[in-house]
Amino acid sequence: MAVELLEICPDDGGMHTFFVLYSAGTVGALVSTLVGWGMYHMGLFAVMGSTLAPQTSMSTLYPRLVFGGLWALLIQLPGLNRLPWLQAGFLLSLFPFVAQCLYFLPSSGSGWFGSHHGWGTAVVVFLIWLIWGLTTSLTSSLTRR
Repeated sequence: MAVELLEICPDDGGMHTFFVLYSAGTVGALVSTLVGWGMYHMGLFAVMGSTLAPQTSMSTLYPRLVFGGLWALLIQLPGLNRLPWLQAGFLLSLFPFVAQCLYFLPSSGSGWFGSHHGWGTAVVVFLIWLIWGLTTSLTSSLTRR
């Protein structure tokens, strides 16, 4: 179906690419959020040494979807957009991971790399962003062909 959409809606100066990437990032955010919630409820966060407790509400899902879509636009960076989806997904996940560990977590009182929630928090955050990056990259590569 995605291939059919590309044939029906040809690239119109970048808007099509923007919508594909934003949508792929939103899908990645949804998948990574659901996996993260599942990991937390199965006790995997605690096993990895983190006391971070993600909120499971619709009001916390919406910003994740929006920011997931916005972060996905970085796939267009020179060099990143030419890599295979697996490599691009890994590299793409590093941008929001670094931002969360060095800005968002400290500004929310969680310490650098979320250290106030245990040193395993950085591993948890990386895994969640890696899931987002791989899902986003795969989704975008499948829909842009």
